[in-house]
Formats: sequence, structure tokens, C-alpha cells
Amino acid sequence: FYHMWRSEGRLKHDELARRLTHFLKDVEDAYMPNLYHNFWHAVEVCHSSVYLVRQLGMWESEVFTEIDQLALAMAALCHDVGHFGRNNDFLKATSHKWAVLYNDMSPMEHFHSALTFHLLTAPRNNFLGFLTGQQWKDIRAKVIDLILATDISDNGEKASKMRIKMKGESKEGEITRPFEYLKNAHDSWMVCQMCIKAADISHAAKEWTQHLEWTRRVTAEFFDQGDEETRMGLPKWVLGDRHSLDIADSQRYFISVMCMDVFQILASLDESGLLEKDVLREMQQNKNRWESCLRIKQKNIKISFDNLIDRMRQPSDPQSTPLQPLPFSTGDLSCLFDQDLPRSRPFSSYNKHRIMMKQQREQQQLQLQQQQQPHREVSTSASSSGVAGPGANA
Repeated sequence: FYHMWRSEGRLKHDELARRLTHFLKDVEDAYMPNLYHNFWHAVEVCHSSVYLVRQLGMWESEVFTEIDQLALAMAALCHDVGHFGRNNDFLKATSHKWAVLYNDMSPMEHFHSALTFHLLTAPRNNFLGFLTGQQWKDIRAKVIDLILATDISDNGEKASKMRIKMKGESKEGEITRPFEYLKNAHDSWMVCQMCIKAADISHAAKEWTQHLEWTRRVTAEFFDQGDEETRMGLPKWVLGDRHSLDIADSQRYFISVMCMDVFQILASLDESGLLEKDVLREMQQNKNRWESCLRIKQKNIKISFDNLIDRMRQPSDPQSTPLQPLPFSTGDLSCLFDQDLPRSRPFSSYNKHRIMMKQQREQQQLQLQQQQQPHREVSTSASSSGVAGPGANA
């Protein structure tokens, strides 16, 4: 983005920085304080998307343009903006206005992309004002396409089409051109779509404590939806039934069916073998842990998982039973936190904490003013009565 701006030079640096800052702040504010679908999930997806594209050598390739790079970063950061903790099936079942507006076709993802450009086109936010008309059309189309690609319901279909394409065959089995994602723009974009899909579910490939924490959060969010569906008399969603869901089995299925195939495709394109060695291995280890829970071969594992699952079945209440913080070990994210925000703070209470810290600062300032006020009154009265203050004899 910086190089694009330098090459065009149509906006002054200060104006560009101001617009970009306003846009990012509005995007952050538009994310609701959900347990899972929150701003920090968006940050992680953005980081993981760029990492995967770089790892596959696409970022520096000739066919992956600067417009593609910017579109990927924007789409990943905004892919769940405005999410309120309910899924597409809930919107369709309740005839939500978004489901009506978008004809039941990925209503959440369509809303996220629409809100992204609603925020971007605000006069104070449009940091892309230096783009040409054609560049604007290109980046808008690509951001929308990538956000729509995060609809998890078609992961299996997209993965199957990708495998067919990689074999150099059409759906009917006819031999076509070879798959060259580093030389062909169409092939490159297919891989880019797969990267953002993988990034959206990438907690399954993170080390166990992070994966477990994100699992707790998404499960709690699912249970909240299930509780609302019960109150509304809707059919029970299996993943939202806190009383009957086998959490370990659902996570084993999630990794095996929804995640493994997508990451295996990307790993097969990675010549360095790092995705196979690190990412897929971590995912397999997480799957093995859930399977260990199912087998209950060791008593200490059974006890720890039973306690975990009992906590996960309780209605989420951040005030009384806060979820544990995500154990970030890298310092690369420090610039994303407020200066006075402890890094160990749970993401779900991020906005509440910011408000609390602001109130504490205002209260401290008020107390400081009240402490200074008596001194001012004494000084004023002393001057009016002719009484010399300290240092008068100096």
C-alpha cells in the first residue's frame, strides 16, 4: 500500500495517514464484543492470511499484484465486521433483514462486505482516494470476493474444485493446462481464496492452548445462539445445544472434515515443507488430543477435560466467570493494544476495559483538580488580605 501511494502521490502523507487511521478505528469499533467473532479474531485472520500467501511464495510473484495484496489484507481484517454472534442459518430461520435483503445467499458475508465499503467510502475514511477508477473497481470486486469466500458452508466444495484444478483436469476429467499459481493470475486467485478460508479456521492449527481457548469462545457463542433459538421455539441446532453436544467429538469432526483438507491443499503447494512440518503437525496433534478425550484412556485427561467441558456448558457471563486470556507469546501485537491495556486481558472484555480505564483516568484528573483547588483558594485569599505567602521574605 505504501509503495502504491508513493508511486501515485495523489494524497499528502498527513491526509492519507489521517484517513487510514480513521478507517481502522471505525472498523475496530464496528466489531462487536463477541466472545469469538471479535476484532482480535479479525486481526488473527489478517495475520494468518498474509502469512499463508507469503509462505507459498505468492506475495512476491508477478501475478499477485499490489491491488491483490491490499485486497487480501482489507478483506481479512473486515471479513466479520458487524458480526453479532449468530450464523447464516439463524438469519435464514428468523427471516432476518439481512437474509431477506441478500436472498438467503451468505447473508452474513454479504453484510460484512457491504459494511466494509460503507465505512471506507465515508469522506474521512477513504484512504484509497489516489486509486484510478479501474483500480477502485478491481479492489472492490476482490475484497467482496474474498469476504464471500469465508462462508464456511462451501469449504468442501471449494476444496474439491481446487484439487481437480491442481491435477490439470476439468470437472469432466478432460486434460487442461497445468496448474501454475505463481504464473497464472486465475490460479493465483484461487489459492488466495483458499488462504483466507484457511486463515478463518486457523485456530485449529495453532498450538494447543490457543486452539483450546478459541474453541471455548466459539462454543460459548454457539451455545448463546442455541439458547436464543430455544426461547424462540426454533429447531435445535446441534452445535448450539449446551446440554447434549459432545464438544470433543464436534472438534474432532471440525478438524478432520472442515480444516484438514483445506490446509493439506495449501501444504501440497509449499515447496519448503514448513506448512506440512509445523502447521499440519500442530493440527494433527490437536485432533489427537480431542480423540484422547473421547477415548478417555487416562484418568487425568478425563478429569481435566470433564472440568473444561462443564465450564463450557455454562452460559457465558464475562463478569462472573471470565474466560481465560489468549496466551500470546509474541510481542508483534503490542502496538495493537492500548498502552494501559494488560496483554493478558481477555478479548471479550476489551471494550469494557477501555471504558473503565478512561473513567479511571477522568476520575484521577478530577481528584487532582479537587486537590489543587484548596491551594488556589488559599493563595487567592492570602493575596487579597495582604498576607505574605511562603517565600515572601526571600
